[in-house]
Amino acid sequence: MTKALQVSETNKVAPLKFMEVIFTIIIGLVWFGDIYTSLGLFGVLIIILALTLNTLVKKN
Repeated sequence: MTKALQVSETNKVAPLKFMEVIFTIIIGLVWFGDIYTSLGLFGVLIIILALTLNTLVKKN
């Protein structure tokens, strides 16, 4: 990830870094039986939406 941030544009690489949030939630649910509140999941949704919009806006 560090090398990718060095050689590429940040707006292209940063969204991949935040994919960790999604994988962490899935692993927490499957392996550890974590229970997430609707407010927490809403926060994750906002993060994903913002990253998607950032990537789309920077392409233009």
